[in-house]
Amino acid sequence: MKKFRPNITKNIILIIIIISFLFLINYYQEKIINKSDSESIRIGGTFNLIDQNEIPFNSQMIKKYKIIYFGYTFCPDVCPFDVLKLSNFFSNDKQLIKHIQPIFITVDPERDNSEIVRNFLDNFSSEIIGLTGTQTMIKDTLNKFRVYKKKSLGNKESLDYLIDHTALFYILDKNDNYVTHLSSKNFEEEFNQFIKTKLY
Repeated sequence: MKKFRPNITKNIILIIIIISFLFLINYYQEKIINKSDSESIRIGGTFNLIDQNEIPFNSQMIKKYKIIYFGYTFCPDVCPFDVLKLSNFFSNDKQLIKHIQPIFITVDPERDNSEIVRNFLDNFSSEIIGLTGTQTMIKDTLNKFRVYKKKSLGNKESLDYLIDHTALFYILDKNDNYVTHLSSKNFEEEFNQFIKTKLY
């Protein structure tokens, strides 16, 4: 009876094949993850709208951080309270405007023309820029920020309706690159942290 003698050469080749295979799997997984990560942060960018004084607005005109809130002036509750939260920071800290520009963008261009946006913002800090535009301009901007919007409740054929929409605060850098977003629920805490770590 012959004793079993392992074939060392074959085993070495098999080990090399297995190691190479695992390396390739890890390599392509890393590429996929990196690709996924890069795609997931494709939020924001330069946008063109019309401000509350009916003047064309290009976001590249402002070379500092921007904090952007999407809402609408006919909103009965959430939007006014969120804009008030933002407004309070700029009312209480007069130096803040040197570092970051607050911006309100309507998701409801059908009703929110420049005059209505201006009247709405008269209730808040004068530092906030209000923006509206054509349906196409607003749609393009919402798409850039991945903002969800849907008419709900009321008569959709008339101007009596509410809008469900994303309620987040987006922060861009001076070149309009996405930095982060802040929740409405914890806005004060999160924005305070951003100010301490990024601005001062």
